[in-house]
Amino acid sequence: MLSLRDGTFIAKLGRTYASPAGAEFAERIERLLVGLERVHEPQVVLLDSRAGMHDIAAAAVPRLGGTVLLFAGATSQTWLGYRLLFSAWGREREVVERFRDRLRVVAAQVPETGRDAYLGRLREAAYDLFAGFIYEESGTADAFSFDVNDPEAPHEPLPIYWRRELVEWEPAAPPGPMAETVTTEQFEAAFGPFLRGVLALPYVAELLQSDEEAP
Repeated sequence: MLSLRDGTFIAKLGRTYASPAGAEFAERIERLLVGLERVHEPQVVLLDSRAGMHDIAAAAVPRLGGTVLLFAGATSQTWLGYRLLFSAWGREREVVERFRDRLRVVAAQVPETGRDAYLGRLREAAYDLFAGFIYEESGTADAFSFDVNDPEAPHEPLPIYWRRELVEWEPAAPPGPMAETVTTEQFEAAFGPFLRGVLALPYVAELLQSDEEAP
């Protein structure tokens, strides 16, 4: 089993996926995104860096410079994976400082019962992660540090609530039982708090405002 003391874990994986020409994995992803944006001119680009690509894609976060949503469940494997990633970031403080205010934890699949207790466990685990690798000592006014219950903190989970009617929903399926329409109320119950939370993040709000002001 990999140890957190193996500080070269992320770097080794990055070299494994380097191109024959020597281009870094993050550089290749960046070129891909720039090319797609040039052709399609999207307003928003969503990159599922773990499930959508590969675990090593998360190492590209410092290069891409976007908003980073850290989806998590209250399980030990979730936090082990994030500790491996954060430990790699934590060895280069000047790199972390460039994107640490763009991180935000997301509580995925919050259960129908025991929600407060579930979110509490996830909040505490996320706080321990950030306190160990990202947050600074709170001795100065400008220290990047937050209280465990601060609702604006990066470790405070934005919730996505589990809904039975969404489990088998296939909006692109042909007409039939699998393509039954999910109501606005059902979608709002599952994703409303999460979407409002993302849109309220300072850097996202600034981006939306600049788009509205553009000629």
